[in-house]
Amino acid sequence: AMMQARHCIAIAGWDIHSQLELVRDPVDDDHPTRLAELLIALLEQHPDLQVYVLLWDFASIYALEREALFPIDNPWEQHQRLHFVQDDQHPPTASQHQKLVIIDGQLAFCGGFDLSRWRWDTQAHAAAEPRRVTHDGDPYQPFHDIQMLVDGEAAEALMELFRDRWRWATEERLAAMPEQAGQRSVWPHEVAVMLHRQAVAIARTLPAYAGRAEVREVEQLYLDLIERAQTLIYIENQYLSSRSLRDALCDSLTGAIGPQIVIILPRATGGWLEQHTMDILRARVLSRLRDADRH
Repeated sequence: AMMQARHCIAIAGWDIHSQLELVRDPVDDDHPTRLAELLIALLEQHPDLQVYVLLWDFASIYALEREALFPIDNPWEQHQRLHFVQDDQHPPTASQHQKLVIIDGQLAFCGGFDLSRWRWDTQAHAAAEPRRVTHDGDPYQPFHDIQMLVDGEAAEALMELFRDRWRWATEERLAAMPEQAGQRSVWPHEVAVMLHRQAVAIARTLPAYAGRAEVREVEQLYLDLIERAQTLIYIENQYLSSRSLRDALCDSLTGAIGPQIVIILPRATGGWLEQHTMDILRARVLSRLRDADRH
């Protein structure tokens, strides 16, 4: 998708690693396969292209798990049209957790994936997968997540969201896409289109900060769906720690008649920090749900 870009590549993430190997099999297109190197090659190839990377200015407790970004030799500052910002515009102890990649304002990836060193996997999630290694060659556990790909007005709306984020982080306004950007398709040929001309809703979570109002659309959407569910609630997520969703699910389970609830979670979360915080919270939530499941 990035190789189709001619005007703008916008990337936002909780964690991004410049040396992420995007392609693990041999390629014959003469393009680099590591993320930052590919972006720089595309900038050299297309003189009108701009790249914007918005990375969470992560808390120091994550320092050992993240790519070191020194003022000198920063891999994200190797080209004048590659604009890199670490975003700290949030309250203390919060984080920037949106994961977006947007091409020419016409194609957008949105979901759970960060472009980081421990996220690549195949859909098989095989126990033995020699390609599932970091850029240093270290193997890691299978990883599963979900991403959605949209184009048209939905992609344009996600680009507007990115523009807001960029303005909040830098006080700079990104220029609108040129009119010709919408006149060519950038949809990847390898991806089958599953839905045509469907309405798409974008739900956000934003804290009250620096004069901006709080937004809790994701939470409200989930609560509305749980309350209205009649037959099945299927949840697939990295974590399970929300008290408001726990209480809504418990309310659903207390009824003699109601939906079956299916929850798929990783057996254990990623690093030691998650395992000693999020896994403990998850165990408490699951215990409450089992107690509520009297029927």
